[in-house]
Amino acid sequence: MSQADRLVVEPWMTHERLDDQVMMINLETGAYFALERPAADCWTALTAGAGFDGIVAEVVAQFDVPQPQAEVDVEVFLATLLAEGIVRRSTDLPAEATPERAAHAERLAYRPPQIEKHDDLEELLLLDPIHDVGPEGWPVVS
Repeated sequence: MSQADRLVVEPWMTHERLDDQVMMINLETGAYFALERPAADCWTALTAGAGFDGIVAEVVAQFDVPQPQAEVDVEVFLATLLAEGIVRRSTDLPAEATPERAAHAERLAYRPPQIEKHDDLEELLLLDPIHDVGPEGWPVVS
C-alpha cells in the first residue's frame, strides 16, 4: 500500500470502541471482528482520517516498537482490512487527523495489530428481520 493511500470504512460496517477493544460487524455478511490494542488504536486513527503515516506515528507513540517494524505491521493490518472488505481506498484528501490519545508515562508493550474474525453467528445475525423485509412488510408468517 502506498503511504499516500487513505482508507475509509465501508458503509455496511458498524463499529464501536470499548476501552482497549473495537468491535465491528459487517451488516451484509453477519461476520464480526474484534480488534485488541494496538489494532484498536490503528482503527481509531484510521476512522479519525489518518493515513498510513499517521497510523504508524500513533503506533510508535503508544507502543514500544521501532518505526520500521511498525510500518511493516501496519501495512499488513491495512491490507487485511482491505482483503476482508472492511475498508476501501479513497481518493478524498482530507487533512491528516491526529486522534486524541491518553498520556502514558511509558510506551506500552507491543504486539502486531491483528484482526480476529468470527463468523459463528453469521446465520443468526442475518436472520435479523431487517434483512427479510419485502414488499409485503414484516413479519411474514410462513
